[in-house]
Amino acid sequence: MLYIVACTFYVATNGYTSFLPLKPLMIKIKGLQLLLPSLLGLLLLASCSNTKYLDKGEYLLQKNEIDIRKEKAQQDPRDIESGLEPFIKQKPNARFLFLFKTELWFYNIANAGKDNKFNNWIKEKLGEEPVIYDSSKTRKSTELIESYLHNKGYFFGEVSYEHKLEEQKAYVTYKVKPKTLYSIGEVTYPSGERRVDQIVKKNSEASELASGTPFDVDKLKAERERIANLLRNNGFYSFNKEYVYYDLDSSNNNQKVDVDVRIKSPSDSADHQVYKINKVFVYTDYSFDREYNKSELDTITKDEYHFIAEEHKYQPKVLINAIFFEQSNKYRLQDNKNTINALADLNIFKFINVKFRESVTQKKRLNVHIYLTPAKKQQMSVEVEVNNSTDYDLGSAVTYNYKNKNIFRGAELFNLNLTGGLETQFGKDQTFLNTLDFTGEARLKLPQFLVPFEPATFSKNNRPKTIFSVKYNYQKRINFYSLYSTNFSFGYEWRETDQKQHFVYPVVINQVELLQREEEFNRILRESPVLRSSFTNQRIIGANYTYIFSNQSTKPADSDFFFLKANLDLAGNLLHGVNWIGSRFNDKEPPYKILGRPYSQYSRANIDYRYYFQLGDKSKVVTRVAGGLGVPYGNADVLPYVKQFFTGGSNNIRAWRVRTLGPGSFNIRESAVYDDNDDAFIDQTGDMKLEANAEYRFDIFKMLKGAFFVDAGNIWLLEGDTTRSDAKFTYDSFYKEIAVGTGAGLRLDFDFFVIRFDVGLKTHDPSLPKGSKWVFRRLYDERWQSEFEKRNQEKYRFFNFNLSIGYPF
Repeated sequence: MLYIVACTFYVATNGYTSFLPLKPLMIKIKGLQLLLPSLLGLLLLASCSNTKYLDKGEYLLQKNEIDIRKEKAQQDPRDIESGLEPFIKQKPNARFLFLFKTELWFYNIANAGKDNKFNNWIKEKLGEEPVIYDSSKTRKSTELIESYLHNKGYFFGEVSYEHKLEEQKAYVTYKVKPKTLYSIGEVTYPSGERRVDQIVKKNSEASELASGTPFDVDKLKAERERIANLLRNNGFYSFNKEYVYYDLDSSNNNQKVDVDVRIKSPSDSADHQVYKINKVFVYTDYSFDREYNKSELDTITKDEYHFIAEEHKYQPKVLINAIFFEQSNKYRLQDNKNTINALADLNIFKFINVKFRESVTQKKRLNVHIYLTPAKKQQMSVEVEVNNSTDYDLGSAVTYNYKNKNIFRGAELFNLNLTGGLETQFGKDQTFLNTLDFTGEARLKLPQFLVPFEPATFSKNNRPKTIFSVKYNYQKRINFYSLYSTNFSFGYEWRETDQKQHFVYPVVINQVELLQREEEFNRILRESPVLRSSFTNQRIIGANYTYIFSNQSTKPADSDFFFLKANLDLAGNLLHGVNWIGSRFNDKEPPYKILGRPYSQYSRANIDYRYYFQLGDKSKVVTRVAGGLGVPYGNADVLPYVKQFFTGGSNNIRAWRVRTLGPGSFNIRESAVYDDNDDAFIDQTGDMKLEANAEYRFDIFKMLKGAFFVDAGNIWLLEGDTTRSDAKFTYDSFYKEIAVGTGAGLRLDFDFFVIRFDVGLKTHDPSLPKGSKWVFRRLYDERWQSEFEKRNQEKYRFFNFNLSIGYPF
């Protein structure tokens, strides 16, 4: 079974293509009952048969254990243990689900087979070489752990080890005695007359060293880095951390270390020198592998910046806005970093290199040389996407993307996307072709604010941009309707800091036009006044604001981080104010119109918060809490269809098909719009949404990842709907209407994209009658399932299969 999985994986990752129908992937409940125990049995067998491939005298490292004997240590042993793990040179082979050494099993099976391309691929991509116990590496580990303890303030810490060898397996125990923890005593800084001394002492409050905290060599190193960066940001170009040293004194017998921070003078001077910027030279078509003929180079000078190239392809003003060095200013390390980041943000250069050379004619002056290697100006690509959100629906789309990164020679980014998609269905009495969709979008991004005045509160660090977008979408839902929508937006985006981004669109115009309605859809609209209102031809004219806050960029790669996105969407308010004033004179009554069509008026807000818990190199837990609220008023009774909330599908509550959950505890099967066939128009939306998700992600093999997840949430209406009972949000019952789904998934992670397959199991279904809502208990209840099928003319779908691209959050 595992080898069949490997063969399939090999075909998928080595370019073999064939059409595989989705029908065989539809695993029935009884099949799952047999499949899961079989897989667990095979995995257990795999974990038990790995030592038979070892030679005599070899021992497979089975377990490392750290035994910390706390004496006078002032730190929790668990905190110490987490820091010791990286210094253990040998670690046991990786386990799947903390139990099974499947990677080792793959390696052994392939290594025992023939020496061919497939078995070599198995060893390299899916396998892991056995970790044979080596006592010399264990001894080295004890030395490293002891050194680590000393660096963390346990100056007299001791480390030893014991190993147990039996049945060709090795068990190692590291015995750690931290003993007394020393802390930092008095911290003193230079008090001399030198400029560097004065600057360092003035900024000592930002020090990494604090009296009373545990002694830590890493903090001493960080303080050296801080002082070096501080001085390099104050003009001391040639200063580096090697000039910073410490005089440490622990002779006072009180388990404290006094730290005296000192700064060496340079060998050729009594004091470090401050440098200023002289000239800035920018080479805009630099290439590493090309010899320049100086006679063919042309130089343009603008605002004291010198642009040098054989052919000038970029407007100087755009590049000046991304360069932070200014003539006669002090050298600052941060200006160097900001310049590289801002030039990279223009997305028009492949390589950026900044070099400094001391001026020959002026002392303590630096000439800045910026070498820019252009990236490819135009790019074209075709992408194919396949997704499956139910047992029977298969969606596919083809996207053509054209990108021009410098269309008007000012680093303007022009994007053209054309997407054609369709959704097909497989099943008895179903229309094969379900939905046709075509979308075209043209987008232009300018690397500055396009405003009639100079924004006073913004700087180069904010990296401001102006965006224009025009979008057209045509959708045909077979047997129901066809519509088109057009959208124009104009706005700005900028970075407040590396962690905070703002997106403001003061002009957003959207028009939705229903082109054709089939008789079945007309029947549904007659039965549902709210749905009929939401599909009315209308114009949406308003503004939009989005705020993003994430600390990922400031954290090490293996640290926890969070992501927050909040959005506010307002429409129709200005128009309604104008029309209301006008109605005082011409007796017009709402709904008011613009260019012959009514316009929408509403306020809509939504928020998405995620936290990523890193559990080591190979696993993490990701949580998400999201919610949204839309309120129509004034010129509108309901939210436009395109602005209503929905849930279900591959990125939300995965145990339900997209748009089939809610609102509230409403049961679509009891509605007049439901006609007992799989082609029924099931498209549930609401004014309010709440959702929470938790997902445990882990590595199985090098490219194959796994996940277990729990999703919970629902949508609701703010006002009652006569065609959808129990759909309104109420404080005393909404918590009973939270849908819960659990599941598991597999992901093929190719670094540049991820193919994701998730299976969701309905756990709590709010649409079912009281007593049956915790539906997972009915998974093996054949009587209940038979009664449900008899009553509803269809089987209850416990499982929902999702095939998609990328992670859900």
